[in-house]
Amino acid sequence: MSDELEEGRPIEGSLVRFISYADGPIMTVLNSALGEQHDWEGVRNGILCRWYVEGEEEYEVFRPGQLSIVKLKTGDADEAP
Repeated sequence: MSDELEEGRPIEGSLVRFISYADGPIMTVLNSALGEQHDWEGVRNGILCRWYVEGEEEYEVFRPGQLSIVKLKTGDADEAP
C-alpha cells in the first residue's frame, strides 16, 4: 500500500501526517469528507484532522493528496503502511 493518498480519503479514526512536514504531528482524521457546502479557508469537501500542541486541540482541513497515512483505520483492524 502506498503511504500517500492521491484522491482517496482515509476513514475516520485513521492517523495521518501532512506530506510537506515529514516530522510533523500525527493527526487523527475526524471527518474524511466534510461536503461541498463546507468551505474551510478555501478548501471544500476537505478532510478534517485533529492533533494536540502542548495539550491543546488543533484542527485543520486538508485536501485529498496532502496527507500520508501513518496508520490506516480499517473496518475490523488497523494496518500500518
